[in-house]
Formats: sequence, structure tokens, C-alpha cells
Amino acid sequence: MRPAELSRLTTAELAAVRSPRVSGQPTCAVSLVVPARDEEATVAELAARAAAVLADTLGDQRFEIVLVDDGSRDRTWQAIEQAVQADQRVVGVRHPTGLGKAAALATGIQLAQGRAILLIDADLQDDPAELPRFVAALDHWDVVCGWKRERRDPLGKRVASRLFNAVCQRVFGLPLHDMNCGLKGFTREAALYLLPYLRGDLHRYLPALAHAAGFAVGELAVSHHPRRYGRSKYGIGRWLAGACDLVTVLLLTRFRERPAHAFAGASLLVVAVTLVSGAALLLVGGPSWFAALVPVALVAPTALLAAGFVAEISVQQATARFATAPTHDARQPARHPTPSTSPRLVTAATGRAAAASTLDEPGIVAHG
Repeated sequence: MRPAELSRLTTAELAAVRSPRVSGQPTCAVSLVVPARDEEATVAELAARAAAVLADTLGDQRFEIVLVDDGSRDRTWQAIEQAVQADQRVVGVRHPTGLGKAAALATGIQLAQGRAILLIDADLQDDPAELPRFVAALDHWDVVCGWKRERRDPLGKRVASRLFNAVCQRVFGLPLHDMNCGLKGFTREAALYLLPYLRGDLHRYLPALAHAAGFAVGELAVSHHPRRYGRSKYGIGRWLAGACDLVTVLLLTRFRERPAHAFAGASLLVVAVTLVSGAALLLVGGPSWFAALVPVALVAPTALLAAGFVAEISVQQATARFATAPTHDARQPARHPTPSTSPRLVTAATGRAAAASTLDEPGIVAHG
């Protein structure tokens, strides 16, 4: 099937082509997944530089570079097409509309055939020369997260990143310095385990989710460069979404088996704040209408408790339903034969996935 024909596949046909590759046996040593949106000036250069580095590192071992265009409005897709034609080791994938970075990563991982799966952004701020260190680290660990020790970004972005990582360290007990670094490495087993979590903006928290699941997680200090072309995709909206996702990941990691505990704690906190505020206003002679609102305010914790019990029942029912079902070790997932032919240039309608892997070098902390 020629690339031009693949670009006209329906959603169902595309799923039939892609799905077996996700669970099939790996057919190459390394897959590099590159999400790109409006990166026409850098995506082809990154692919060429990464290919040269990986070829020098892996020797006779096969590798592939999966370029994912997430609904770009510039000529990113045309640049990817040229990269595909120039190098048979490059795979091009396209979302008709922007679905977000998590979806782009999911699509790339679904197509990946490597035993190790590496991630890197297309903007060339992360150096492709770092990739061999991640390949080597995956011989010992499950998840490798880059750490931009000398970050070349505007002050506001650096401050926001420090705050985000400080909160994550406190919440998850995982002392990574740069959890949202675009340069990461995953074993295939860890990537497949994390696949269902690649939605929304949960890609930020893949190391925390992997750590909670028992995978070994570490970090590797990497070089970082100023952005030469294009514009950053991160703004205040992304950080607000990340804060909401933080609550989601907290529930998934700390309260996955007993969600009622989380809702009960939140409910008690609301009750305490409501009662203390109402009593204080009565003592100081506050407006009487506010005291009348106290009983109404107690409806919120009641709703939280009800939601907690519903979540608890759902978890217990799911546990009972799968108690007698065949299970697999998360590090040895079930696999299916890989098709003999696979697309090099396709248009994807949707994508879901997740990735995880490991890292380490002398002087670098590993967790897990």
C-alpha cells in the first residue's frame, strides 16, 4: 500500500492497521516518537540529526523515527513528507485536527515497533545528541526522565516549572527535578502499561504514574537550547489544566483502591471550614443572612460523600469482575503477531497512548 493510499484510510481501517503493532513483538531496537505542531522549521532537521545519532549509536540494529503532526496549520506536514521520502527509517503520522500532545504521543507509541521508546519534542530545544544516553540507561531502568539543569527559557516559564516540580515532589514523593521534560525514555513494557493514561494533559505525569505502578524511575541531566523558531505552546491555560490533572493523578495514585477516603477527606474539610466560618461570624455579629447559608453550604460535603461512595462501589465491582480473569505481569504484557507490512505515512483520526521507561548514570538519582 502506497503512502498516498494510506492517507485516505478511514478511521476503522487505520485502527485495523495500527492496533496489532501496539501489542505485537518489537521489530527494531529503538523507536523515537516526535510530536510536532507548527514546527515546519525544525521537524525535518531534528529527524535528520536524530537519525545520524541513532545510526552511529546502534550500528547494525534497526531503529525508526515516528513524526506525529498534531493538526499543524503551517507546512509541518509537508516537511514530514519530505523527511519520510528522504529516509526509509522515518514514519509520518498526521492528525487532521489538533488533539493535544498526549494524543500525539499516544498515536506515535501505537505505531512504534521498538523495544525502547524515546520521546523528544520537535522544537530542537532538546538536543538529539542526548539520545544515546537514554538508550543505554534503559538497559537498567524502566523510565528515564530528562532534567534541563540549565534551562534556556524565559524567566516566567522557569519559575512556573520550578513551582510545578516542587508541588509534584511534595505530592508524589518522587524527587524529580523536571517531570515535564519532553526528552524521556521508556521500555516497551512500561509504555504499554501507561498507554491508557495518555489523554488530556496527563503526559506531564507519566513518571509519577509509572512510579506508583512499581516501575523504576530516574532522571538524567540533559543540555537545553533556546527556542530558535516558532512559539511555545504553553501558556496560563496549560498550567491551569495541569493543576486539574494533578488532582486526577493524585486520585489515581494514592486513592485508586479506596476513592471514598479521598472524597471523605475533602468532605470533612469543607464541613470544618463552613462550621468555623459560620461560628466566627455569629460571635462577631456578622450578617444574619450568612448564618442562614451554612446549612446550604453543608450540601456540598454531602454530595462529595455520595460521590465517594459511588466511586468506591465502582472500584469494588471492577475488582470482583476481574478477580477470576486471566492476568498478565505488567512487565510481560500479552502480545500478538506483528503484521508483515506497516505504513510509513498515514493520517490518523484519533490517538491514545502512554509511555514510560528508565534512566541513570553515575551521580544521577534513580527512584523505584
